[in-house]
Amino acid sequence: MAHASPAIPLPHLENILFATDFSPISQGAMPYACAIAKRFGSTLHFVHVIGPKRMIGPLGATYADPDGEEESARRRLSELTEASPHNHLRNYSVVCRGEIWDVVSHLASEWNIDLIVVGTHGRHGFKQLMLGSVAEQIFRRAKCPVLTVGPAASKEGLSSSRFSKILVPTDFSAASKDVLNYAVGMACANNSTVILFHAITEEELETQCGGNLHNAFAEPNARLSELLPDNLGLSREIVVKRGLPAELIVQSATEAQADLIIMGARRGASAAAHSPRAIAHVVVCEAPCPVITIGH
Repeated sequence: MAHASPAIPLPHLENILFATDFSPISQGAMPYACAIAKRFGSTLHFVHVIGPKRMIGPLGATYADPDGEEESARRRLSELTEASPHNHLRNYSVVCRGEIWDVVSHLASEWNIDLIVVGTHGRHGFKQLMLGSVAEQIFRRAKCPVLTVGPAASKEGLSSSRFSKILVPTDFSAASKDVLNYAVGMACANNSTVILFHAITEEELETQCGGNLHNAFAEPNARLSELLPDNLGLSREIVVKRGLPAELIVQSATEAQADLIIMGARRGASAAAHSPRAIAHVVVCEAPCPVITIGH
């Protein structure tokens, strides 16, 4: 007697916030925001934030017409929404003045945002996001998942209007279960192949496996196989590699031609270069595809 496939809750994506500074980098993130909104029937909120200080002109003088500055931004935002790949989607646009994280945090709460989408230049160790130096606060402090599109990711969006392959790194921690559930729901919505990935660090190899490479690979392979039961109806691949997690995640996404990476990210302050926080930090900047980070 066949067993019924378990019900998988799809990600709740009623409202998506797309933050833009009108740069080519941020415009490269827009097709992904639109494609996800189309697939989930989401309302797409376009947001542009003008800094709290008035614009400084070429001669160092304060911008004489702040109202004109805001009107210009509203006009550009209107042009952007009208030119979006799916301008028939339910959408709203707003121009706000203030500190970027304060504005985004407030709007995310007020509009019950389920996903924030931004583009990133990925320069200088994640310090030059398209929204400026405070944008890492979005990545680290947002209560909802954040999708980032880095400089190495395609700016053309999804060729098939869906994520065909989703790479899901896991360290088997309790927090990674929430990431996996979200990834499985996203995979079900897109009929994706799920690529389950684990990196064996040198510390793990010595402390847990006594340097035995066979055991080091056999155990995570078995554990990854158990994470995604066959009766879910999803295609599955398992990848286990030895080395630095961030570098191997990027490498594996490139080799597999993944369309999306979904991974956990520690909330809090900026990542130090060699801290565990820096894993998500490096992946977001160097990934060949968009990355959804889920804070914990």
